[in-house]
Amino acid sequence: MGSILAVLFFVMSPFLLLALAVYIFFLRRKEDALQVQQYIEKPRNLTLAIAFLIITLNIFAYDVSLGFGVSAFSASVVVACFALVDRPKRTTLVYVVLMVGVLSSLALSFRANGFVLAIDAVVVIFSCGFLILANSVPRIVWSGIWFLRTLYDFFVRLLLNIPTLLAGTKDGTRSLKIFSIVKTVSISLLVFLVFAQLLSSADPIFADLIKTLQEQVFARVFLSVFLTIVFAVVAVVALPSKDDTRDPLRIITVQDLFVPMAIVVFLIGIFLFIQIKYLFGTHADFSTFGLTYSEYVRKGFIELIIASAIGSVLSYGAILKTQGMQHSQKLKGLQVINVVMITELFMLLVSAFKRDLLYFDVYGLTRTRLIGGLFLFWLAGLLTMLLLLLLRKKIMERHLFLVMGVLSICFVAGLNVVNVDKVIAQNYRPSDFNNEIDYYYANQLSEDAIDGWQASVVYAKTLWQDLSQHTTLTESQRKKYVNIKLALITLVEKRDNLTITYGSEDEARYVIGYNNIDEFPDDVIQNRKFLSRNVSELHAYGLMQQQKTLFYDDVNCLLSDMFAFEIENSITTYDDEFYEMYSTERPFVNVANRYYPVQKTNYEQYPDPFYQPISVSENLTKFLRDHRIPTTCSTASLD
Repeated sequence: MGSILAVLFFVMSPFLLLALAVYIFFLRRKEDALQVQQYIEKPRNLTLAIAFLIITLNIFAYDVSLGFGVSAFSASVVVACFALVDRPKRTTLVYVVLMVGVLSSLALSFRANGFVLAIDAVVVIFSCGFLILANSVPRIVWSGIWFLRTLYDFFVRLLLNIPTLLAGTKDGTRSLKIFSIVKTVSISLLVFLVFAQLLSSADPIFADLIKTLQEQVFARVFLSVFLTIVFAVVAVVALPSKDDTRDPLRIITVQDLFVPMAIVVFLIGIFLFIQIKYLFGTHADFSTFGLTYSEYVRKGFIELIIASAIGSVLSYGAILKTQGMQHSQKLKGLQVINVVMITELFMLLVSAFKRDLLYFDVYGLTRTRLIGGLFLFWLAGLLTMLLLLLLRKKIMERHLFLVMGVLSICFVAGLNVVNVDKVIAQNYRPSDFNNEIDYYYANQLSEDAIDGWQASVVYAKTLWQDLSQHTTLTESQRKKYVNIKLALITLVEKRDNLTITYGSEDEARYVIGYNNIDEFPDDVIQNRKFLSRNVSELHAYGLMQQQKTLFYDDVNCLLSDMFAFEIENSITTYDDEFYEMYSTERPFVNVANRYYPVQKTNYEQYPDPFYQPISVSENLTKFLRDHRIPTTCSTASLD
């Protein structure tokens, strides 16, 4: 469901933006009180900020992957946004947002956990947006209605200002020469491209020269111009102070909120009534309820968190709607139903927390449970503040924003300071349905979990000494075999990726299979640059080099022996491997193995000459060959 909503959002976004533009330019009523020029104000440090961004873009962020360079450039964007804010507007909050934004930018090169990096990127974007908003308004008003109204006005003015800025008019405001320069550069660049393309066709030597210029100069100039336009257009938006009584929620009536909230209260009430016997049940009680213990603790946690989050938004919307309403039965009814809904949402969080504890007790930790648990406490804080906002007149919206701001900073700081993947892989390793440690999951985690990778190899050596004594495997033994097989395969792929990125040029060529005259692909060249490095990945690679016997010799020997054992004894593992790799849900974990399991193949079933199926033995041998692993080895020498 979540993936469907995400696809719909990305598909519909261009149409929504187009509809907004049509409304603003053609359908929206014109305002006579203020001229367009009165919404444009050139910040004092705009030119300096743009020059700073162009320099940092070309030094740190051009043609690099996520790492030191992008981290430094992100921090420079936050600093540039802060430089736009006039000194009288630089409150304590502005400095706090600056600090949070810069630290989140630097964290982009510290952790390798993709989810944590995504959260850091969101914080950086939010910090820049808040600083730009602080510059565009006379002062921040801590009101949800004010924020909705101001954000709408900001984007409207942003679109309406563009034609004025590009026209270079001077009426009512200081001339913005930067747009004249950008316009000249853009036209010149277009002329350069046209003539360069024509002349390149006439002379091969000139074509080589132009190709070099295009690869560097054109891309850098284009990115610099694009950055200048976007930053300048956003930075010059000014929203003068004025009396504004518009209600952004005017199209939503009390009935539009009361009826959905009553439905939510009814559904959650029934759900909680059924859940009462589960909330305080023991392990042995679940069989009497008609479900297994694993089914209960594994399902519903994320859904309950999402339901509570949506309910919180609905509750806050109802609170905003009641502001300014005169005392009436409608107002009282909406407040009462809101209190009941918040209380039930608290109970949903209790149910989710109970599932989280039960899951941890049996199956250990996963990213979903750890990150979801932290977000659960954040939601509990939000619901508490919403309830106080309803029941206590002394509690204002500014208190809500203050508390949630502090909790948000703690949430983000906790994700970065606490090494989530290391905690999971080393201290609270996840287990599968058979209560066996899921090393395949642990090795799918980022390079932050390098300590867990070590443990997987040690365990694989011990387990293989037992399994190698058999010629057939029971179902339980086969599942254990598949788990360590996939764990080691994942480890090999991650090991090779690190070697290609951080190893010497000769080591990278050996792993890829290139000779000394072959050029690296563009993505490899980009990833190998110093500015593309990541602290966690660099640490993981260094540790692997220190323990080469474990991560290289032992892993290679284990896989070659296991594959030989599987082929010689015709061990069928396709169903188990396919289930582990593609049927098991692992939220917040990117399962991206290049290895793909195959079934036993009957070539006569595939008469199509263009489709050449591959056998199990060919598939396994190909994996060893692609990763430079010897096909024969003896694990008898392994400690």
